Amino acid sequence: LQPREPKKDFANVKIVNLYRLYKDYKEQAFLNPIDLNNAANDLLAKKLYEQLQVIFAVQPAPFSSTGSSN
Repeated sequence: LQPREPKKDFANVKIVNLYRLYKDYKEQAFLNPIDLNNAANDLLAKKLYEQLQVIFAVQPAPFSSTGSSN
């Protein structure tokens, strides 16, 4: 077996690393081992949305003069 090349094998995969999101968070982020409190959940949603907005940004294509006209 040959070692895999992640950049080649997963060229279209984007990784969003939010591991340290709560590193400097002033309050307790988790209510229990798996549930975030409302404020921490809002922060997670905001950061995830910001990253997805960049990943899925759509660039409008200029109008082409080669198209057919009716």
